Amino acid sequence: MGRVLFGKEAEDKTPREMLDVLTAMLLTADAAGNALLEAPSVADGRGVVAVHAPDGVHVPSDAEAAAEAAEEDASPSVREYHAVRGHLRAQCAVCCPRNPAPDATDSNPALRIWRTHMRGSAAAGLHGAVKSGPLAEEPVRSLLVLVEGVECSPPPPPLSPAPAGGGRLVSALRQGVRACLLSRPARVAEAHLALHLHAPADALGAAFAVLARRRGRVTNDAAVEGTDLLLITAAVPQGEVFGITQELMKKTSGGASTPEMTFSHWEVLGEDPFWIPTTEEEREDYGEIRSSGDASTGINNRAISILRSVRKRKGLPVDEAKLVVAAEKQRTLNRKR
Repeated sequence: MGRVLFGKEAEDKTPREMLDVLTAMLLTADAAGNALLEAPSVADGRGVVAVHAPDGVHVPSDAEAAAEAAEEDASPSVREYHAVRGHLRAQCAVCCPRNPAPDATDSNPALRIWRTHMRGSAAAGLHGAVKSGPLAEEPVRSLLVLVEGVECSPPPPPLSPAPAGGGRLVSALRQGVRACLLSRPARVAEAHLALHLHAPADALGAAFAVLARRRGRVTNDAAVEGTDLLLITAAVPQGEVFGITQELMKKTSGGASTPEMTFSHWEVLGEDPFWIPTTEEEREDYGEIRSSGDASTGINNRAISILRSVRKRKGLPVDEAKLVVAAEKQRTLNRKR
């Protein structure tokens, strides 16, 4: 992480020094590995800019930005936007932190607003974004968000800076993080349970077959001292354990004991849930497109199958079945005349 954020400057730092730098940049973190970092340029005020435009803060789209940059008679908000963007790009390079000036908040009212009113809202927005992700409204893990620049519009002097709306910042950061997650390759993390059961030697093959059919991975099988039983330890995906006790009893003719299951770990599936087979060779190997939605994929994609089952259980829209919007307009029923 240090090499990604600091580039060549990380080569001159020891791991301990890099850890201290990252800890100083940390704003908030949770148990799932999600963190919000504040760039040193934001901490010392170089990346926090106040916008004083009579018609408010201007945030154009990508297409509008290129066209507006060429216009000479732009509005004050457009000129202010380009000036602020140039300042942030020049000052917000991620580098080793410097000691902020003692009177930074006095000379920069925008920095005072960020530290007093907006920093806590930004942390709340991150927690709201990772609590329910965009794929299936499930928690997000191992997400890093770096704040490189802040732009706010305080009132002109001599009025005192008014606190920015916390709810708007929370909502904006939450929607921004969710949009960024959809713009990058996504992977599904599946929970695995540690399963322990006893079975005799003649039922070992049937027990292994049941575990293999449910994508289980046997990690150890050892004989129990003083008995003719074997202790089987396996890691099984949580979504595959429903009904496993009855199947084990049936396949082993009652020889296997009732399995004991505890949480083991999270495992990331390597399959892309949005991958679609396009070439003729891929269609032969993975099957034709299952449905006509944008997220359709081959029938052997485990990631999209998990997402569809979770979304269906929560009542969210799925793309594997046709939705009837107006059922009263169907004309397929027989009419009695």
